[in-house]
Amino acid sequence: SSLRRYQSPAMSGSVAITEYARLFRNFEEFGGRSHFSLPTPDQLSARIQQNLQYFAVNYVAVALCVVLIGVLLHPWCLVISCVLMCGWYALMTRPPTFKVQLGDKLALGKKESMGVMGVISVLALMIFAGTAVFAIVGFTVTIVLVHASFHSGLHAELHREDDNQI
Repeated sequence: SSLRRYQSPAMSGSVAITEYARLFRNFEEFGGRSHFSLPTPDQLSARIQQNLQYFAVNYVAVALCVVLIGVLLHPWCLVISCVLMCGWYALMTRPPTFKVQLGDKLALGKKESMGVMGVISVLALMIFAGTAVFAIVGFTVTIVLVHASFHSGLHAELHREDDNQI
């Protein structure tokens, strides 16, 4: 089926990095000027869906670049990220039987501690770097949607057989 043809590696279980590298599309195919055109309203939705599937790995690379630039431009993001990474590292390297004692009656296991750390991480990012986080996410989504909208999508027809044969 066509869903199986364009199914992302993440959906099919554990996949090596080489599988993602195989799905990375070259720059000429991804950004060549000859591949862009103005879509009609009828084409827009299908074009976006098709390009999101076909260029998924490229879009992740674009998102990582935008995040890297955003973190470098907002030093607070870098500091908060480092502090949170240290906290997550400390928690994740504990044995499965790890417990945090809160008072006399309450003890949190490793899973509960991970949930608390997740809430702390989200709150810290929103409080100290919320504007930067929303700007980074918004900019990334805008770039991806503009590219997916204006890329002609002829690549899928040309390479559909190639993806199935591998």
